[in-house]
Amino acid sequence: MQQFGHKAIHQLDIELEQLTKGVEPMVEPLDPLLAVLPLVIAADGVSVPFRPNTGTAKGNIRFREVKLAVLARLKQVQTRTGQCVTRSQQRRLVAVLGDIDQRRLYQQSLAEVAIGILDFYHAAQQFLKTAAIQVQKTHGIECQVTSSGWATTKSSQKGLD
Repeated sequence: MQQFGHKAIHQLDIELEQLTKGVEPMVEPLDPLLAVLPLVIAADGVSVPFRPNTGTAKGNIRFREVKLAVLARLKQVQTRTGQCVTRSQQRRLVAVLGDIDQRRLYQQSLAEVAIGILDFYHAAQQFLKTAAIQVQKTHGIECQVTSSGWATTKSSQKGLD
């Protein structure tokens, strides 16, 4: 595994050096047999600590959001026992520094041809945001969505009994 990691880092270093010289990375060709397979994209964001000085622990940590995505082409295959299973035929990892929501990638590029599915955590987060807006409209009480749910402001209990 480390060998693959070192190879990938070496390739990335070469591509980044070329990019600073104005040379765009080569587009990976897609085999026509893979192009017809369903493409699945799983994505999420993580908070990653960065230091101002590369290669040293000196300096204050600044947390930045990194969006990660795995893109995979899936194929139905039959096992030796005759069972039909889904296998990943090709997969790629993509990482983007910063808030990808600002780019509206899903709405602009995928919404017409893909189905967006939220996991439980993100679905609950969206539900809580909607509930907070509804409470504000209905009862005039401002709410904030917190990591553990939602909390109301000072005037929180008026009209909610």
